[in-house]
Amino acid sequence: MKIAFIDTKLKGATYYKLNLYALKLVELGHEVSVITLSKPPDGYPENLPYPIISESLNPIHFDRNFRIHLLRVLRKYEKQADVYHINRSWLASGAALYRRLGGKVPVVVGLDWYSFCSDLTRINPRCWKHCGVIQQILHKQSNVATKVLRLPLRVLGRCLDIMLINCVDAFLPVSPAIAEAYSYQNFDRKRMTVIPPPINYEQLRKSKESYTNKSHPDDAYNILYLGRLSSEKGIDILIDAISRLDFPVKLHIVGEGPQRDYLRHLAEDLGISHRVIFHGWVPHEKVADCYLSSQLFIHPARWPEPFGQTILEAMALGVPVIAPDSGGPPWALQGTGLTFRTGDANDLVEKVRLMHGNPSLAASLAEKARERAREFDYGIVVQRLLEVYENVIQVAKTE
Repeated sequence: MKIAFIDTKLKGATYYKLNLYALKLVELGHEVSVITLSKPPDGYPENLPYPIISESLNPIHFDRNFRIHLLRVLRKYEKQADVYHINRSWLASGAALYRRLGGKVPVVVGLDWYSFCSDLTRINPRCWKHCGVIQQILHKQSNVATKVLRLPLRVLGRCLDIMLINCVDAFLPVSPAIAEAYSYQNFDRKRMTVIPPPINYEQLRKSKESYTNKSHPDDAYNILYLGRLSSEKGIDILIDAISRLDFPVKLHIVGEGPQRDYLRHLAEDLGISHRVIFHGWVPHEKVADCYLSSQLFIHPARWPEPFGQTILEAMALGVPVIAPDSGGPPWALQGTGLTFRTGDANDLVEKVRLMHGNPSLAASLAEKARERAREFDYGIVVQRLLEVYENVIQVAKTE
């Protein structure tokens, strides 16, 4: 089978997932290519067993022209692919246009983001049930004049999406929560197959086995957050909760983002800057050590996190997890961690106290989480992906 992945940028968690897919598919004897709609980043890994093809568009014009640009790219490589896998959910309408205009190669689109939402800090199950053009315009963080000027284009884009979107052969939501959200945006639920993000479980297991315990000098209870420092991730909720704990605790924040300075000032204002350590960006090969040197991993998102790759990594490494009770995390955990009411610092404090005060509970949950995480190993996930590919190819042959 010849599989062509389409992505806009080859970095971050989305590309990590794509790379695991590609490596496993090549190992299974399939022909894989990766087409990027932007210039590959510097320092890209060499000697990969699949080609990287750049079909970049000037980023200044990308938002306006991506449908036509993607259409050209998909037509260009038709003879080199049995199936296209679009790795960015916001490219779905461009893929649909390709199929609607007679594109011959079936297309599957990954859904791992709320691409229809203009303000991720507002999104919740109530929002996605009613997130139409007016809501998207009102929630957009721009001035009134800009909102008014954009209204006709938004309306036109929405109408086109409704008319075209289900020309896509299959959608791959990363969790049932994402599937539900997109079903309210006129995406056909029957075309959806939940394909969660993959992990390299064996590699993570080896990291745990080779890890040398590095105890912290003050023996504090070490809590980890790892991810982007942005409003929807809710790190301010976590810092607020830390300020209310009455036992020695250190919060280790790994990652970068627009809220870094705000979060530093928040910790200072709450008088806990000595408890909160900002580590910045950490190379991927050192991330496992961050998890394994912690007693607890917390993902405090105030939005319905689509899935939570870091939650899955913590589970695989045997680190107890606390996550919000909305979005993908509850499904990922399946009772192998604790959940708190989304956005509720008081409830988060209680769950942290429960984990800290009951080591046997934490250990039991961590062991169950390790077993649950096995189900997301990339070898297993790719087999599910191949079933989708084979199905859409067979259906396309009958058209």
